[in-house]
Amino acid sequence: MRFRADSARLARARSRPVPSPRSNETLVKGSARRAPVLVAVTHEVLNRGTFASIADVADAVKTAAATLRIPYDSELVATALRSVGSRRPLVRQRKDR
Repeated sequence: MRFRADSARLARARSRPVPSPRSNETLVKGSARRAPVLVAVTHEVLNRGTFASIADVADAVKTAAATLRIPYDSELVATALRSVGSRRPLVRQRKDR
């Protein structure tokens, strides 16, 4: 008799959806917290060099983030570039002598 009760309890437990530890909401909250960090990294990258294209800036930001072990994705880098680009120029034309 006890075996059947345990079997029924296990069957009910298996039929319930298991909450995912990394739901989309968690990912969104985590990425929202990393965006200001990538903005700071972007400012630092721009302070250290002159870039010919936005792609060069994005690559430098990704390299700096990887060096600092900051998780990133292309959307976060694009958000950081948009934020910084609204305050200062991302690309400067080099002057030929």
